[in-house]
Amino acid sequence: MFKSMCDVFPLQPEEGSGTSGSGELSLRPLSVNIVSEAGSMIKSKEKKSRRGLPKTRTGCRTCKQRRIKCDESRPACQRCLKAGYICDGYDSKKSPSPRDSSKRELLPKTTNSPGSPIANRSTVRILLPAQPSLQSHAPGAQPQDLEYFQYFQEQTVLELCGGFDEPLWNRFILQACQEAPFVRHIALSLAAQGRAEKAKLALNQPQKEGGSAHESYALRKYSSSLPQIRQYLAGTKNPDPKMFLVAGLLIFLFEFQQGNKDMATKQLKTTLALFKNMRSIRSEGYTHVHRLAFPDTLEEAVVEMVVRLESHISNDHGEQSEKSLGIVHVHNAAPIVFPRVFNSVCEAQRFHNHIQYWGSPNFAGDASKCVFAYWQRAMGVDVEIPEKRVVSVEEYNGRLREMKQWGRSFRPLLKELKERESREYACALVLYIQWLAFMMVICKRLGWVLDASSPGGDDFIEPTDEDVDDLCWMAVQSGQELCANKYFLRCFVFDVGVLPTFILFMLGTDDMDIRFGITQVLKGMIPRRESVWDSVAVSGIADFLLSCGPSLKIP
Repeated sequence: MFKSMCDVFPLQPEEGSGTSGSGELSLRPLSVNIVSEAGSMIKSKEKKSRRGLPKTRTGCRTCKQRRIKCDESRPACQRCLKAGYICDGYDSKKSPSPRDSSKRELLPKTTNSPGSPIANRSTVRILLPAQPSLQSHAPGAQPQDLEYFQYFQEQTVLELCGGFDEPLWNRFILQACQEAPFVRHIALSLAAQGRAEKAKLALNQPQKEGGSAHESYALRKYSSSLPQIRQYLAGTKNPDPKMFLVAGLLIFLFEFQQGNKDMATKQLKTTLALFKNMRSIRSEGYTHVHRLAFPDTLEEAVVEMVVRLESHISNDHGEQSEKSLGIVHVHNAAPIVFPRVFNSVCEAQRFHNHIQYWGSPNFAGDASKCVFAYWQRAMGVDVEIPEKRVVSVEEYNGRLREMKQWGRSFRPLLKELKERESREYACALVLYIQWLAFMMVICKRLGWVLDASSPGGDDFIEPTDEDVDDLCWMAVQSGQELCANKYFLRCFVFDVGVLPTFILFMLGTDDMDIRFGITQVLKGMIPRRESVWDSVAVSGIADFLLSCGPSLKIP
């Protein structure tokens, strides 16, 4: 059973540790048994009865949560400061605002055909108050907070989802920011961190004037979220486990972007353990059912993203371990019904992710391990080539039919987006390159072998009309087009996009012109980062593989 949150949430600078020369805070782990602490708090509260005194409604928000009398000092309550709490300000009277001008729809409208499975399901659209909505949900918020939160809504969310219409970021995370102060503060730190990175990259803005102020704010907000987590446990009778799951995901992002990959991964795993404990889940793992429909709840959206991320954070070469986060996967064996034409990039991405991440056999995972082994050998590391998975003809035919149908349903949408120069075209190109990589895995049989002795062994489907080099050339051309697209994001993207796929193409062909084209595409994507993949590092790998000559190739 989970015992503590040790090493999950860093604390303030250690006494005597000072700060680094760069001005960064020295953060240390929070060693506190939050679960048992929360339990004792809840029990003690249940025994208490309220005194027969008039209830005040004018105190600060923190004192209200702690259920103590506030001295109502401004701008911050002295009682909170003396007790070591962060005063979260005072509630202000809300003035009604016009419905039409204060609401905005976060998801773009799409026209769905009756034949689409996603069209037959009503899409839940959450209307959130317009930009400075933080004012009504965060009493006492400073203008600087409102500015960073607006940046988080308009820019950070767009970047994290890579330009895709991802419900987790566009709807659920924003909603969680309004409900939990500690979630909101971590979101503000991510926004400030993003602005700091942009300031460093801007040639006409000195780093000292641009990045340092944002970094200081980011670290300050990140640190302030930690006492708020304790306050939330102390002042809430039934803490919402989902808020901790969201906080863990955002903390992972903050630590990961700081370069603390091991700490970020450990925090995410431990947060999920806390989530299971608060949910009183006693089974071996958290059961997650993968389905095509868009997630209806915050919990489903976050767990789905965490599970997908786990396949990339388990190690650098994508080896998947389904139980490393304590999650038991349940796959829907029902055949996928594709629409004749995808109505949106969001719909196409949903189908593609369902096939790539939750399909069986896991061709993508097998290929990743195979490519990594050959890459390590090229670097002079003595590693064994993984044993290939034996795949039955029935499994192979089923997956190939799905991928071919996805391509047929996607091409008309890709063409339409290009013709009208849509900003979604960049996202569509990312999906198309991923699809080409998947088709190459099947065509070249990377990491797997067909069991011709299985039923229907003489009736297997030919993978594709194009050969491997044709697929590689299409990937290079699409990559060049992507780099030239003004909507292509060169920043940190939460999910994996195209960077690792180009290493696969690099090792799949001995055509030196294709390899050279790949190196140029990767250089054109700098400084983009996708989850654990950095375009600078991947570009360096590609240069090395190019120097090895045509003899280096996966047979």
